[in-house]
Amino acid sequence: MLYHIYMKTIFTSLLPVSFAVLCAGTLGFFLPTSAYAEYSFHGRTFETQEEMQVYASSYLSVWKDLHGYPSNSTGASHKPIKTELEITTRNVTDITKEGVRFVGLIDFHKSKVARIWFEYGFTPNNLVYKTDSEVLKTKTGASPFDRKVLYLLPRTTYYYRAVGLNEHGTYDYGEVKSFTTGVDSSLDTALIRVRTGSATAVDNNRATLRGTIDFRKAEYSYVWFEYGEEESDLYRQTPKTLVYKLQGRNYEYPVMKLGDETPYYYRTVGQDSAGDLSYGKTMRFMTQRYVSNEKPKVVTNATKNVQAHSATVSGNVDMNTSRNGVAFMVYGEDQTAISTIARTNTRYKDIRPRGDVLQKVLLDADLDTYQMFTRTIQYLDLNTKHYFALGVEYEDAEGDDVLLMGKTQSFTTKKQ
Repeated sequence: MLYHIYMKTIFTSLLPVSFAVLCAGTLGFFLPTSAYAEYSFHGRTFETQEEMQVYASSYLSVWKDLHGYPSNSTGASHKPIKTELEITTRNVTDITKEGVRFVGLIDFHKSKVARIWFEYGFTPNNLVYKTDSEVLKTKTGASPFDRKVLYLLPRTTYYYRAVGLNEHGTYDYGEVKSFTTGVDSSLDTALIRVRTGSATAVDNNRATLRGTIDFRKAEYSYVWFEYGEEESDLYRQTPKTLVYKLQGRNYEYPVMKLGDETPYYYRTVGQDSAGDLSYGKTMRFMTQRYVSNEKPKVVTNATKNVQAHSATVSGNVDMNTSRNGVAFMVYGEDQTAISTIARTNTRYKDIRPRGDVLQKVLLDADLDTYQMFTRTIQYLDLNTKHYFALGVEYEDAEGDDVLLMGKTQSFTTKKQ
């Protein structure tokens, strides 16, 4: 309601500034300047200005208690007062390309009943859409409520919040949060297509994200991963990598500095030469629990790009809680010589090369964290089976030098 004060005369200099502004801004009256006064406020007439001020102040105090926000606010963007009702906005669930489920939490406190709903929109300051409302009766403690919303735009970020109104007219608003709807494949206009693969090498604070690229007629693509702790907010991004069709369709990237025992969501993103995007399915993994004094981990990957006299080998070393590791690789034509390295040596410098039987390559002389390694081995005998493995030298809990080896892999060079 809009309340008006009509005054035949009033001396504005006698009014407190805050009250004059309040009345002019909130109640919509204006102040004449003739010399004699008769005062009227909301249907009541007063002989003096002071009587009218006392009554108006009392009325505005009741307004505040009734509506739950200060009387000098329009109510359109007021800050809620949490005295009788408390509303919390929770993370959304069931995200699809065109729908989502909003989730909220209500604590009645002294309220008996409350009407709840959700507001949402494309910007945090303009939540123009509302869900259907529902009346809930008081319960002990906080209780969840939700609403399913359909017909949203795909691949679009929305902002939302939960809202409650109790029987006394008191509003409460939850925090504004955001989510992004899924991808509609019919809108995926990129020449290339990407798919999200399962995460590997998952540890307490890192993992390797994997995906594949279908280049189709394209010769190259930019590829990266989006990831985060919430499915609706993949706010982290790996660097964009230029991948050529000749390099193969598989793509992976390690992500680090993750929280232990934490779920993460991720997806592959590809971009063609025209700038159009392709999105893979969003997938999930859980990091492991942190373990103190955990020994390093070594992984030897399968060989790629095997030629007549060369091959590309790779793997990774995770030092976990150990420090000052010496990462290395061994290869040769004798499987026994490769697989017994850790049993016959305790330090990298003790390994003795023996021609085609055994060779060693230093990868990192002072490794403290996780690192991926890729090396191309040259001058191999053609049409010959070779063996290789990654390893690391570190100091164990007793202070002894130890060699730890990854799985021994093999490949056969091509014929000329």
